[in-house]
Order: sequence, then C-alpha cells, then structure tokens
Amino acid sequence: MELLRVVSEPVPRFSSSAVSETSSSRESPSAVVDSSENLTITEVVTSVRRRPIPRKGHTKSRRGCLNCKRRKVKCQETLPECNHCKRIGLKCEYPPERPRPAVFWLASSSPSAALQSMPTTATFTMDDMRFFQHFLLKAYPPLPIHGGGIWREVAQISHGFDYLVHSMLGLAASSLAHSLALTAAASPASYEPAAISHRVTAIRLLNDSLSRPCSCPEEGTARYAAMMALTFQSSYMADGMLEFVSMTRGCHVVAHAAMGGAYSVSPFGVFSREGHVDACRRLGPKPAWEVDQQADEVLTEEVAEGLLDGLRTLATLCGGRSKLEDEVLAKVEQVVALARWDCIEAFDEVTLVYALLGEADHDDFFAFVDSANFPAQILLVYFFLVEYTVAYHAMGFIRSSFAHRTATTKLWIGNLAARLPKEYEPYMEWPVKFAESLSLDLFTT
Repeated sequence: MELLRVVSEPVPRFSSSAVSETSSSRESPSAVVDSSENLTITEVVTSVRRRPIPRKGHTKSRRGCLNCKRRKVKCQETLPECNHCKRIGLKCEYPPERPRPAVFWLASSSPSAALQSMPTTATFTMDDMRFFQHFLLKAYPPLPIHGGGIWREVAQISHGFDYLVHSMLGLAASSLAHSLALTAAASPASYEPAAISHRVTAIRLLNDSLSRPCSCPEEGTARYAAMMALTFQSSYMADGMLEFVSMTRGCHVVAHAAMGGAYSVSPFGVFSREGHVDACRRLGPKPAWEVDQQADEVLTEEVAEGLLDGLRTLATLCGGRSKLEDEVLAKVEQVVALARWDCIEAFDEVTLVYALLGEADHDDFFAFVDSANFPAQILLVYFFLVEYTVAYHAMGFIRSSFAHRTATTKLWIGNLAARLPKEYEPYMEWPVKFAESLSLDLFTT
C-alpha cells in the first residue's frame, strides 16, 4: 500500500504571468523496509502508522468571508462583497485579523525575449532621466483636469515606491516615442523596449504591493497614481484596448478598496466623475440655446445615423448575452443621441460607461474583456469612436493632451478587424470606414 503526501502552494487569482507549481513526494512502506533491514516488523508497522493520514488537496477558500465560513461554502473572496452574500442579501465581512486577498491583479504586457533577459536590479540610465523630465513637463496623465500640481506632488514621493517610479517612466517613454515618431526626430523603436520594460516591472511590483494591506496614506496615493500612469500608457499601445479598459477599472478598484480609505484625503481626492464633468461644463463649449448661436456640430447627421444603425445591428448580436453588455450598449446609444445637441451632456454619459465598467460584478467584467468575446470588443470599438468624437469638443481646452488617441483609436479598430472571425466582419464595416476618415492631426488643432 502506497502513502501519498501532496504539497501545494496557493495560486494568485488574476496573474497572467505567474504559473502555479505543485510538488509531490511518494513514499511506501517497502522503501522503509529496504532502507532499514535491521528493523523488526513491529517497528516498521509502527513507523508507518506514525505518518500523517494522507489528505485531499485543499478546495475551500482560506480567506473567505465570515458568512461563507459559517455556512461552510466556498467563498469567491471578491471585494467589496462575495457573490454568495450579494445573492442572498447578507452583509459581507472578512476576518479582520487576516489581510484580505489582492483586490486587483494586473496582467502584464508580454515582453520580448530580450526584455525578459534584462537585469531586474533598480538601475536607471540617462534615458530614464530624460523620461522622468518628460513626465514632469508634458507626459503626466491629463486627469485630473489642470492637475499638474498634483502630479508634481506625486513625483516628490515616487522615490519611496519603486512601482510608481517605473510606471511614470513607462508612460513617459511611450509618450516620447509617439512624439518623436510624429516629428521623425529619432527612431521611436529605440524607446519602445524601455517603455515595455518599465511597464512590466511596474505591474509586477504593484501586484506585490496590492497583495498587502495599505500601510499609510502615502502608499495609497502611490498605488492610485501608478494605476493612473499605467492606464494612460495603455492608451499609447497598439494592442492595448482591452488592457486600457481593465486598467480604468483598476483605478476604480484601487480608489475604493486599496488605499486604506484614504482616497478622499489624498491629492487625488479632488478628482471625481461628477467633478470632472463639472469642469468640462465650466471650461468647455456651451450648448446652442445658452449662447443664442449655432453651436459646433459634434456629430453630423450622417455620422450619427451611421453610429445608430451600426448599434442597432450590433444589438442583435449583443442583446441578452449579459447585463453588462446590454447596459453599455444602451449608454452608448444615449451618448450618440445627446451628442447631436449637447456635447457636455453626452460626455457625462461617456463617464457613466466607465463607471459601469468599474462597478460591474467581477465575473461579468472579466467575461466582458475576454479576448474571445468579439461582440463585446466590437461594442467597445463603437464606444471609443463616440468617446473620441465627443471628447474632441467637450475637452477642447486640453485637446493636445489627447493627441495620440487618433492614431491609437485607428490601430485598435484595425487590429480588431484583422483578427475577427468571418461571421463578425459585417459588424465592423462602419467603424472601419469611419476610422479611415479620421485625421491624425485632429486633436492637435
């Protein structure tokens, strides 16, 4: 009879690069007899009986909520509440004496083989100094609106949080590569490896930080700032559409669950969805009925009808598949309807789409951004086209900060169209046609 002892290590829930490892060792009574020929039969049997009874691998959650432990069911350990408690209307509470599991696990971009072989020591180059300067002067995220002072304050604490430094350098390297590509001043390829290397390092280190409780308000600020920088770096990446959506949700999750309740007192406490829209309302264009003159046309009749026709057709594909897809589709249609009359109200609806994605159920969201969910990705293409057009008018006072979005939006649409299965191609005809008409200098004027 053979005795089996299994040793396993816990596996992170959302790591794209971590691979769980299981080790096992096998021992048998015969092995004991062979190696201990002088033992009596009684001693051999006694030594075998003293071994622990083999157990099955652990299948229950180790850090589940109190309700799931009482009910002896497996807890999904999702925050702010698990699905079991949410379904039956119980208040979900986790044991205070144990740190909660990571609230958000970032998927890192896949570096090339050359980047994988790069040293991981915290050494910085003269190019990194240039990236840091570029971040402070130009490449910091354009949100909060007119938030340069906030990002300079963030830079002052960056030396204490290596993931924050790498996220800032990665964003700046991507921004600089894009700027130099437009001016042909240097080869952008020379900065792309550095941008990806800093991004991969920042994601790995930030994941490590998110696996522990927030220790102080400064750490909460660093976490949120790093997430913001990684989000905006995604907007420079040709294959970053789904990663951009995941990172925007990450900002929401970090603000609500990974800052130790310190968001409101952090430098970013002034930044909210409502405050963002109010700033656009104060600084952006006024609707025609307020200024008694013809307002700038946000969507032409032809574009609006093309969008609405495409969305109605897409509804036959997306409708009823999931609550989140239905809600996003309805919001995008509402944005198109409002954009014909008031770009600020339309922009308000755009921010509500991001709120939907940030507050969505964990399982619903990750089903939405699954790379095999082509209907949801086509819906995202429509959303980004509408957002792009509305933001051009609503945020005209900081338009140059989003200059790269023209090229990125076209790349996202082109890349999705190139890998769509045949049966989905008709749903992309209008977005592809509209993207081809976008001018690369639209946001720079």
